Amino acid sequence: MKILIVDDVSPVRIKIKHYLTEIGDFQVDEAVSGRSALEMLKDDLSYNLVLMDWNMHDIDGLTALKVIRKTESLKEIPAIMCTSVSRKEDILTCIQEGATSYLLKPVSRETLQKSLSLHA
Repeated sequence: MKILIVDDVSPVRIKIKHYLTEIGDFQVDEAVSGRSALEMLKDDLSYNLVLMDWNMHDIDGLTALKVIRKTESLKEIPAIMCTSVSRKEDILTCIQEGATSYLLKPVSRETLQKSLSLHA
């Protein structure tokens, strides 16, 4: 399974990547912004899952999610939002815009594993 982690904070990407290597045999790539994630996804259609933060510079995660859902070649890729945005209204917005799931930071290994088993 090929997974793209999208977060502008390096330690967060490193931690999630570490968890993924503990959980299973995943090929993991990293993007530092919504813009770079969209470029990577459009250039390589083999991604099976996107784990994306909401609050990022350049293009935020919600905007990137909307683009993914409107792009024919990308719209079926599961996208899990991993973010510290915790207001009920924001969570509902993400789900309405097509997020497969929503994980609050800090993401634990157990929570990530459970989400992967449900949505990947």
